Amino acid sequence: ATGRIAKWAIELLPFDITYKPRRAIKSQVLADFIAEWTEAKLLKEYGTYSNWVMHFDGSKMLAGLGAGVVL
Repeated sequence: ATGRIAKWAIELLPFDITYKPRRAIKSQVLADFIAEWTEAKLLKEYGTYSNWVMHFDGSKMLAGLGAGVVL
């Protein structure tokens, strides 16, 4: 790739055009830039939220065995 770039630089000399290589952008810097410049979407409030009450039938033992619950 270096030879190809040198050939381009020689071919561009008569036109007073110089080749400047692009610097690598670190992915974290790019992610920070995008996060900083994007508009935050505001969540709509749908009124007041009430607490949930969960009832179990006592299926838990002192030894730590019991029913698993996934919400």
